[in-house]
Amino acid sequence: MFAKRIREIRDRFFDGNNVRFAETIGAKEASVRSWITGRSVPGGLYLAQICVILNVSPAWLLTGRGQVVADPLPIPDLKIVARASSALKQTQRLLRAVPILSDPAAAGDPRNINDNDIEDFAVIYDHWHGREQRALRIKGESMSPLLHDGDIVGIDISLSNDPRELNGRIVSARCADGVVIKRLTLSGSHVVLLSENPDFPPLVFDVQHDAIIGPVIWAWHKF
Repeated sequence: MFAKRIREIRDRFFDGNNVRFAETIGAKEASVRSWITGRSVPGGLYLAQICVILNVSPAWLLTGRGQVVADPLPIPDLKIVARASSALKQTQRLLRAVPILSDPAAAGDPRNINDNDIEDFAVIYDHWHGREQRALRIKGESMSPLLHDGDIVGIDISLSNDPRELNGRIVSARCADGVVIKRLTLSGSHVVLLSENPDFPPLVFDVQHDAIIGPVIWAWHKF
């Protein structure tokens, strides 16, 4: 039960003190009382504050699975805890919202999007690299066991999309079937996009072809 997990956080980190809990995450004491009694649930901003400030695992907070305290991870662990980027102005640059693009938008120009192109927002730590980012959902199992259907990846669209500067990296690219996530390698004057799953054939482009959207810089796996 969500209210029980909020009470556990209050008791564990603040010795049952609602006021200290509220002050730490920038909420009102009345809001905390409402959360621990189950009358309401925290919005995305406060969920993010709990995860970031207290190092609480988002998987445990949202689903009850795993441990309360987040384990250190070798790669970024994406927190999807909000649906609106405007609320992030209150987080003092702790977080940022990255738009998760719908399939048609992902296959188009990710630099020029509007509200209709956005499926949701992913909230990540602001210090993660990538000045301008977009997020995409993985379709299929061509990148398994590294990435799986339904996983979300972050694309840095501010970096160069020149294939010669991305050799060996996992990238997002446009092809006839839409947008794909593949590992890029160079072969003479051609770009070869390889799947991690050997059952899927490679895709080949001319090195001058404007197919690359940008490199993948983080990934989120389903709980």
